[in-house]
Amino acid sequence: MAPDYPHVTRFGPLGRFYRHVLVSPRKAAEALAEVAISPPSQQPRWTISVYRHYDGRTPVGCQVTVDGDGERARLFRPGQDGAESAQCNFTGLAAIMLNLITEQAR
Repeated sequence: MAPDYPHVTRFGPLGRFYRHVLVSPRKAAEALAEVAISPPSQQPRWTISVYRHYDGRTPVGCQVTVDGDGERARLFRPGQDGAESAQCNFTGLAAIMLNLITEQAR
């Protein structure tokens, strides 16, 4: 992978495994929604988690698990024993992801 990206050596030993892109919260939410709504290739569901440290103490977080079929997404929240909590299309899922990103940042 490194020969394809000669600048990657600047990022240290893990640079060839990770690439970071700065995007707006809206674009990040759309990217997460696009990945999560697509049918997973090997795992049954995608789990998206956001964690933030408050006052240097225990991290506070939110997590949602998504089972997508390419058109619709079924959402599951932790602690609901596998019960579906919502179903939405791409636009709805992107809105949920944006809320997940922005609300946890407060």
